[in-house]
Amino acid sequence: MLRVREIPHGEAESLHRLMNRTRDPTVMRRCQVIFHSMQGFSPPKIARMVFWSEQWVRRVIKDFNRIGRDALYPERAGGRPPKFTPPLRRAMVDVALSSPKDHGYAFGPWTLDRLRDSIVMDGVVESISKERLREILHEEAVSFQAVKTWKESTDPKYRQKVKRLRELTNREHNPPIVVAADEMGPIA
Repeated sequence: MLRVREIPHGEAESLHRLMNRTRDPTVMRRCQVIFHSMQGFSPPKIARMVFWSEQWVRRVIKDFNRIGRDALYPERAGGRPPKFTPPLRRAMVDVALSSPKDHGYAFGPWTLDRLRDSIVMDGVVESISKERLREILHEEAVSFQAVKTWKESTDPKYRQKVKRLRELTNREHNPPIVVAADEMGPIA
C-alpha cells in the first residue's frame, strides 16, 4: 500500500499550520491527503474522504515523497495573454479624452459608438465591442460622460503641456494621485 514517507514532528506541525491558514483550497486538500496517509489510511479511502480520484491521491502522495512540501502547491498556467495590452489601453484612453475635432470629426461629443468607430478607423485596434470599450474606460478611471462643449485654451503651448502631462501620468511608477499645476489667474 502506498504511504507518505516518514515526516519529522517539526515538518508535520508546519504542514498542519499550512493546512489551517491557507486560502487556497487545493493546497488545503493536498495537505489533508498527506495527513490522512500519515494516519494510515489507504489511497482509496483517502479518495473517498477528500472527494478526489484514487489516481490523483496517489499522485499527490508520490509527488510529496519525491519533491516534499513544494508538491503541495499547484502549478498554475499563465492563461491567455491580454488582448488589450497597457499601451493599447492608453491609446484608447487618449482618444477618449481628446476632442473629436482633433481626429477630424465635425460632431460634438463622443458616444461609445463613435469612439469605437474612431479607434478602429485610426488603427488602434482591429475590433472592439462597445461593452468592452466601456469596461476598459471604467477600469482606467475615465469618466465617459457626453459633454456639450470642449473647453479650449488660448495658451499657445496648451497641446504640448497636455501631451507632457499625459506622458507623466501614464508612467508605471507613478503614485495613484498625480497633481498637475499650471499658472492661473485670479479666481472671481
